[in-house]
Amino acid sequence: MNQGFDHNPALQKLEAKLADGDLEERHRDVLQCTRNFKMGWVALGRSLRSVSQRRLYRQWEYTDLKSFCSKELGLRWSTVEKLLRSAGYVERHAPNYYGDEAPIGAKTAAPDLRAVDLLARAEEKNLFASHEGLQESLHSGCFEEGVSPAALGRLAARALDEGGREVLGLRQPPPEDPAQRKALNARTASARLVGSLARADAPDDLIESARQISAQIEAWAATQGVEP
Repeated sequence: MNQGFDHNPALQKLEAKLADGDLEERHRDVLQCTRNFKMGWVALGRSLRSVSQRRLYRQWEYTDLKSFCSKELGLRWSTVEKLLRSAGYVERHAPNYYGDEAPIGAKTAAPDLRAVDLLARAEEKNLFASHEGLQESLHSGCFEEGVSPAALGRLAARALDEGGREVLGLRQPPPEDPAQRKALNARTASARLVGSLARADAPDDLIESARQISAQIEAWAATQGVEP
């Protein structure tokens, strides 16, 4: 399970720490789970939740979880937050991935962390309450069908309103109609052209011509059902 880890400073530090024979059991557990992160993130998330809930980092001479994760595990806090949030979702809704007996391996790989994090954030923001069946649909796509995070995001974006998409950082989904998608792409390309000419310090008359054409394309796209 080398995978180039010999050249990773953070993992080298973990290996050195794990070589300490005097480590307390829970301390060793969270270090080992971090080492196994590439095999599956759920075990690490579960271990970090235990460390956080019991404030075990204080026993290891750290004042807070963030310092412990950064200085000893080499994990960014944004990653830690995602792990804690997603592991909590798995514990509540897919406990077969969470228990001590859950196997880790190629055939039992955990669902994508980014996909589970999307589900966890949507639940945290109470977005499922007003969208009947959405959680079940996204959960099935994530845990049973192996849908990619991008595809899961598109499914959520189609079901949510603008406010919900903004909360999750999702873009408005492209139109399903092929003709509308082409019109949208043309409008986007024309707007980018205007921006490119401006950044290139093109002559003013050329930029103005591009703006006029872009406005005409935008008006045409609207006739194809593309929203402003």
